[in-house]
Amino acid sequence: MLSTALVLLFFCAVFAVPNGKMQIINYGNQTIDPTADIIIFDRLDWKNPHFTDKCGVFKLPMNPPDGKTMVFHNHHKMVNILEHPDPLAKIVGAVSGVAGNAEFWFIYMEQNEQVVELMWSTYNHGWTVMRNQGRARIQSLRPNQENYMYSICTFNRMYDNLTMPAGARDYIATIDILPQSVEYGQIVNIAIGWANQELLDSTLLRPEYHHGDLLDIDGRLFLAAPSLNYQASVIDFYDLTSRKAPSMTSYVDSLAAVDLGVGAFHTTHMNPQTGDILITYLGTPGGTGPGGLVKVSTDVFTVNHASPDPKLKKYFEFSAGPGLDSGGGLDTYAYDYTIEECQNILVATSWGPPSSFDTGFNPNLPYGRSIRVFKMPEDTGAPLATRDPSNTLTLIKSFTTDPSAGLGGTGEGLVPLEVRRTHVPEQQIYFSGITLPGAIDLIYCDINIIGTCNSAAQWNKTIIISPTQLAADAISVTHITNQTGNMPIVDLGAFITGHPILPHLPVPLVTDITLSEDDQFLYVSCWLAGVILQYNVKDPFHPVLTGGVANIGGITSAFASNPNAYSYAPGKIWAGGPQMLRLDASGANLYITNSLFSSWDEQFYGTSGPQSIHDKGGMMIKINTGVNRGAVTATKPMQIDTSFGKNGVLEFSGLTHPSIGGGAPFKSRAHESHIVGVRH
Repeated sequence: MLSTALVLLFFCAVFAVPNGKMQIINYGNQTIDPTADIIIFDRLDWKNPHFTDKCGVFKLPMNPPDGKTMVFHNHHKMVNILEHPDPLAKIVGAVSGVAGNAEFWFIYMEQNEQVVELMWSTYNHGWTVMRNQGRARIQSLRPNQENYMYSICTFNRMYDNLTMPAGARDYIATIDILPQSVEYGQIVNIAIGWANQELLDSTLLRPEYHHGDLLDIDGRLFLAAPSLNYQASVIDFYDLTSRKAPSMTSYVDSLAAVDLGVGAFHTTHMNPQTGDILITYLGTPGGTGPGGLVKVSTDVFTVNHASPDPKLKKYFEFSAGPGLDSGGGLDTYAYDYTIEECQNILVATSWGPPSSFDTGFNPNLPYGRSIRVFKMPEDTGAPLATRDPSNTLTLIKSFTTDPSAGLGGTGEGLVPLEVRRTHVPEQQIYFSGITLPGAIDLIYCDINIIGTCNSAAQWNKTIIISPTQLAADAISVTHITNQTGNMPIVDLGAFITGHPILPHLPVPLVTDITLSEDDQFLYVSCWLAGVILQYNVKDPFHPVLTGGVANIGGITSAFASNPNAYSYAPGKIWAGGPQMLRLDASGANLYITNSLFSSWDEQFYGTSGPQSIHDKGGMMIKINTGVNRGAVTATKPMQIDTSFGKNGVLEFSGLTHPSIGGGAPFKSRAHESHIVGVRH
C-alpha cells in the first residue's frame, strides 16, 4: 500500500494542488468522491490471481464548479476507465462555447504510472483533458481529430500478366479528410508494400490486401496490411510516424505462412493482455480449411525475413462440432473477430475455406455458419516465456446460423461475416452481419444471469433484422435518399441455379456493418442492392430504420448495370456497390469503398462496362449521416457530401507513383479504410 502522506505531498508539489483532498480507490465498485482533488487507483482486486475485476469503470462527477480539477494516478498496470457523465453534451450547455459533443466519452488508464488531469469547463461541455502523462487512451465522440484516413489498396486481378504495371505492389493510400485543407478529398500519398511482390510471375499469386488495423506499438503507430489471397499470404507493416506519408518497415513473407501451414489473412487486432498481434487466417496454403488465428510479434520496426519466420506463430485453430457443414453443426471456418478486454471475451465469425471464395461465389461449395464466443486466458503477470503456449482460447458458446431464409423459413441465412461490439466497457453486445441473403444477428450475454459471461447459459443469439425486413428496408422510399422506388433487388436464384437456399430470393448481400462510436446507429452495406442503411440501435433488440442512400451502384439483375447508379461526373457512374464502411468518431461522416474481393467484383460487376471495378478501378464515396449528438432529425438524414472528391466520389484510378509503371497512370481496388482513434 502507498503512504497517503507521501503521495499527497508528491501530487500537491507536482500539480500545484494546495491542500488537496485525496481519495484512494482499491476496488472497481467504488465511486469517485466529487470533492476529491487527487484520486489514486491502487486496486486490490487487480491483485487477485483470477482477475475477477480486471476493469473498473468510474463515472466522473456532474456539474462541479467551473475550474474544478481532478488528478488521477494509475498505480498498477490495471484498467481503470474514466467515463464522462454527459458525452453527447445533452445536459451541459455551452451557449457561447464550442459546439458538438464533449471532449471524450471514456479515458482508459491501462499502464502503470499514467496520470490524467481533468478540469470542469461548462464552455467545453464538461470535463476537459489538461494533462495526459503516459498516453492514456481517449475515446472521443468529436469530429475528426486527424487530418488523414488510410485506405488499403490492391492490384490483384486488375491487370493480366502482360499489362500489369512494372513495380505494381499493393499500397496504402493517404486521403486528406480535413474539410479546411486545400488537399481535402484527395489522395496525398501512396506508400507501396512488400518489395518482392512484382517478382511473382502470376496474377493469381499476387497478394490482395484486406482489412488490417491500426496498431499502437510501444508508443508508435503502425498499420498492418494482411493479404487475403491464400496463394500469397503476406503481412506488411507501415510506420505512421509521418501521418501524411507512412512507410513500410517490416513484413511477414508468404513463405513463412507456407511453413506454418496457414493462408489467407484477414482481421487484425492487438491482444490487449500480451501485446501481441492476432490475425485471422481462413485456411491453408492449399486453400482448404480449417481457419484460426496466428500470433505475430510486435517486432515491426525494421525489414527482416527468415524461414521459418520467428515473428509468426499459430495461436489457435478452429475445430468442428458434430455434423460438420450440415444440420447445424459447427464448421471450421474463420473470418472476423473482436475482443472485449475487460472480461477477455473474443467473438469470431466465419466465411469459408479460401477455395470457396477465391475464384468467386459457388453455391455448391461450403460456406460458414458459425459464430464462436471464446474466453481468452487471463494475464497472470508471469513472464511470457514461462506461460503455457497451449493456454490460448476456451470455447464458451457457439452458434450456427439458420439457412432456412431461402426456403421460406424464419432463419437468417448463412455466412456471418462482420462482427461489431458496442463501445461501452464490459458490455457484451455484438452485432453480426449475415451476408446471404442479408440479415443482422445480435449476440449477447444475459446480464440477468449472475456471473462474468463465462457460462454458455448466459449467451444468446437472436435475429434483430430478418432477411425479409432488410430486403424491404433496402427499397424504402420513406427514409432513403436517392431512392427511385420499386428498384428490384438482384435475384440470385435466377443467376445461380442448383442450390436449395437461393430459389428466387432477393439478395441485398450484406458485406459490411459498422457501429457508431456512441452505439446509437448501425450502418449496413448492401453490396448487390447498391444501398446503405442506417438503423437507430439505441435499443439493440429493436432496431429502427432511420435513413439510407440508394443507387450507390448495385445491380438489378445478373450482370445488368443499375440504370440509376449515382453519376458523379459526365459519363461516370459509381462502379460496383457500397462495401467497406468507415465512420468517423462524431458519427457524422461515413466513408465507403466499392470492392468486396477481386474475383467477386468481376463475377457480379464484370470485367468491363460502366460499373466494372476491374475496368473503372476502386472508388470511395463520402456520406453525411445527418447525425448530431447521437440523433437525427430529418426524415431522410443521409446525403452524399458533394464537396468531397468529384461530387462525393474519390477515384483510385489515374494515379501515379515513380516506382509503379515508370510513373504512368494506374488503377487499383480499394478495400478497408482506417482513421486514427476510431475503433470498428
